[in-house]
Amino acid sequence: MFRRRTSRAVSYRIDPYQMYAATEPDGVMRTKNFLIRTDRRLRFLDQREVVCDAAPLREDPVRGLEDARLFSRRGDPGFTCVTTEHHPAGRVRIALASIGDGGSGVRPVALSGFGDDRPQKNWLPFTDPATGDLLAVYGFDPLVVLQIACPMLVEDSPVALPGPGAVEPRRRAAEDTSRIVSAK
Repeated sequence: MFRRRTSRAVSYRIDPYQMYAATEPDGVMRTKNFLIRTDRRLRFLDQREVVCDAAPLREDPVRGLEDARLFSRRGDPGFTCVTTEHHPAGRVRIALASIGDGGSGVRPVALSGFGDDRPQKNWLPFTDPATGDLLAVYGFDPLVVLQIACPMLVEDSPVALPGPGAVEPRRRAAEDTSRIVSAK
């Protein structure tokens, strides 16, 4: 049995004024992700670069799939991430991707539907063990959990489908008017 992890390499730094600064002469801040396999004792087994083969929707000084957060659904690995170049809504938005063949051929699927009026970062995905639904922690205070509905999650193929996905706040069975799960 092995465990999957992600690691990322970036071509930027945070300067003394707490601003992001590119380290490459072209001024582009790039992110590369690596899928790492370890054994149960966290000993390194191997790694592969996660390669996005989708054409960008726009040129942006921030490139790559940032803040990858892994999940597994029905045995298929995937991740949520932040993208600026692959989301039709523009900068700092969440996308979903299936890892597929060990990290190659990743095609991010744009997510929308909740909090679209502000930048999105760092959703924490997990699978509901009772239903198999893909959920994501959106915020902690108050606790907000979203249900993610996306075409790639209903296909048998581990390759993500291009096009928009949908984000639906998780409902409690007895509360039709509630759009989120909230706890203190």
